[in-house]
Amino acid sequence: MKEGSEHDMDTRDDDNLHHDDGLNDDERLMRHMVGMSHRRKTSCVDPDDAWESFRREVIMPERERKHRFGVLHMALATLCGAAAMLAVVLTLGLWPGRSDMAGHAVAGDYIALSHKESPRHVSLETDGREDVLDATGPISFVPEPEVVATAERSDKYRKISTPRGMGVKIILPDSSEVWLNADSYIEFPERFRKGARMVVVSGEVFFKITPDASSPFIVKSSQIDVRVLGTEFNFNNYTPDNTQVALVSGKVEILSPEGSGLATLSPGEAAVCGADGTVEVENVDTYALTQWVEGFFYFDDVPLIDVLRELGRWYNMGVVFHNREVMTKKVHFSAMRAEPVELAIESLNRLNVAEIKVVGHDIVVD
Repeated sequence: MKEGSEHDMDTRDDDNLHHDDGLNDDERLMRHMVGMSHRRKTSCVDPDDAWESFRREVIMPERERKHRFGVLHMALATLCGAAAMLAVVLTLGLWPGRSDMAGHAVAGDYIALSHKESPRHVSLETDGREDVLDATGPISFVPEPEVVATAERSDKYRKISTPRGMGVKIILPDSSEVWLNADSYIEFPERFRKGARMVVVSGEVFFKITPDASSPFIVKSSQIDVRVLGTEFNFNNYTPDNTQVALVSGKVEILSPEGSGLATLSPGEAAVCGADGTVEVENVDTYALTQWVEGFFYFDDVPLIDVLRELGRWYNMGVVFHNREVMTKKVHFSAMRAEPVELAIESLNRLNVAEIKVVGHDIVVD
């Protein structure tokens, strides 16, 4: 048979390049390059035979290798994905019976507060040692006069912490009275020094400060400081980027952590510090804000989400909104903190704002 010209071979190769439906684009290009390589070496070799040899020796083994690698890769990817999902479940608390972190959306729901595993006692920490306190009555840290006269100077700090569902009243070394709401703490020295009385707080705390013109009382927090002489005020920073100081009587000065003045409050005013550090002063109903000290929930024209967060914190329950539309609806609601959560939820449902129920460790809003 007469061999075709080089042009005929190129044409046949190009035709095969475009019409071999069994090859992908990369393999078609490779076939063409193999044929061109063989033609440069000799004009007698059939490019189809050369391609078939290259396919058996190179492409098929490579395909088999990729297939095995692909199966292994998919298996590893599946395992990694499962591990990652488990990590998310455990980290966010999505396991049955637990809630996500506060303020997050999960599968269309809004988690306003998470259930929190915590000890069921008020604790006192001093120099790394923890003791359990009897919180059935006020706890006094006022030293006896003879102790003050004979004791050496001490730099020891004490930290009182309350769990979810428990509050406590304590009397500081200077006889100032302090009420800790649930899930809160206060740190204070064993004895206050002359010149300044300083404490550190988190959560919600009500203060009734003993006047001492020579020693201002300073409350420190992550966002702002409060400087007072003798006064009554409520401090709340459950949400770290939204601290509120509400003044009942006297006068307080709001300071930045660096000590610069931000605002001065008169009775019936509150300073609200946002996430950006700016402070706004507004008029508030201090009666409503301080009823928790008297053993009541009291909310006047307050968004439902704030009401349920307070209930959830006291009863140590998560708060889950299936129905997001009712989160910002404002309600007037009051109840005794000593009554079971079911009674409080029953009273809320009488407002016909939403269908609210207790499911395991969660208060669920439909």
